[in-house]
Amino acid sequence: MQARGLGLLPDSEAIAPSWSLDKYILELRKVPTLVESMDIPDVKEGTNEAAAMEFSRVANEEDQLAQETGLIRRRLDKVEQLSMTLSHYGSDLVSQEDRLQGVGWFGEKLQDTHICPVCAAVHKDGNTRLAELQTLAQEMRTLTASVHQAPAKLDRELAALRVELREKEVLLGRARQKRKYLETQSASLAAQRQRIRQIYLFVGRVQQALENVSASSNVDDLRKQMQQLATRIALLRRELDPKAQADKLRAAVDKVSAGTANYARLLQLEHAAENVKLNLRELTLQFSPLSGRTDFLWEVGSGQNWVGYHVAGMLSLHEHFLGMHDSPVANFLVIDQPSQVYFPEAWPSMEQAPETTGKADRSPDIEGVHRIFTALSAFLDAVSAQFQIIVTEHAGSITWRGVQHVHLVGNWREGHDQFLIPDAWIPRQ
Repeated sequence: MQARGLGLLPDSEAIAPSWSLDKYILELRKVPTLVESMDIPDVKEGTNEAAAMEFSRVANEEDQLAQETGLIRRRLDKVEQLSMTLSHYGSDLVSQEDRLQGVGWFGEKLQDTHICPVCAAVHKDGNTRLAELQTLAQEMRTLTASVHQAPAKLDRELAALRVELREKEVLLGRARQKRKYLETQSASLAAQRQRIRQIYLFVGRVQQALENVSASSNVDDLRKQMQQLATRIALLRRELDPKAQADKLRAAVDKVSAGTANYARLLQLEHAAENVKLNLRELTLQFSPLSGRTDFLWEVGSGQNWVGYHVAGMLSLHEHFLGMHDSPVANFLVIDQPSQVYFPEAWPSMEQAPETTGKADRSPDIEGVHRIFTALSAFLDAVSAQFQIIVTEHAGSITWRGVQHVHLVGNWREGHDQFLIPDAWIPRQ
């Protein structure tokens, strides 16, 4: 449409909605060839040179007169401000001079009789303070006289500046009228130049676009890439949407909370039937029973619950992190003595369990530790064993015997020489 508007496609048919991209390209390929054969008038440098030089001279003269007019106007404003300030200053000086009029009378009285008319003191040798006041009064009279002379000089300066300003404004008005006249005379030439410039710029853009299309092996490939990029942009915008981020975070918290509840039931912990939820603000677990009250982990009591919910929460968190793409969280977990709340004292040996009061084959405390290892094993099954859990434990094998994925690395008890630092490494005296 722009090519037809510039007269570059005079024989082109009307654009139809059914035109394909190839049809547009076919029509636009005619533009460079047509421009090369067109008889476009070449406006060379020097055409109507006298008018161009005169226009440049008048434009420069207008700029110069505008600058001079501005300078005179600013100077006139400053002189007017100075005149007004000086007038106020002169009024203040007259007021101060009136206050010193009594100094002359006081000096005459003191000079005639040498007796102070106020306190009747005798001053035959004169008075120092009176002499200072007389000097100050004389200086005040001199300053007042000079200030009274200044307005006349400023008035002459103001009159001269106003006359000069009017003269510059007249010259500036004439220069602007002459410039407008020259612009009107060269309007047709300017329009012709602008049209030729538009044609050349348009032809350059058309040639560049045609080269870009030719460089592409297949327009359909570009269209496919554009669609893929548009899809990716839409996806990124959804991910950057604050509401989508809040929904994603809420879903992650719900998933971790549900996983924590599952592991809590496997560990047979108290409050496992209640609504267990991860609290991001307090970085802990909270429990919402049917009564409506919300309790936090530190309020549920018992060491078994404390250890159990920590284990359940950590396993659920790691299960969530392993399901993320490019998760920065390491895929291993170290747990130190989870049986501490069940057996505060060390076991006599690796196989011998402490004495318990339970009547069953294994005490409830041993069963509790056994459930911890069972939960750890269930977690490894859930993540397809793509994780490592390291447990340092003083409890014997009775607490983990028969649990899948448990592998005894070393026995650090006395006599087994399997400490972190082997006994053979320690020099003996």
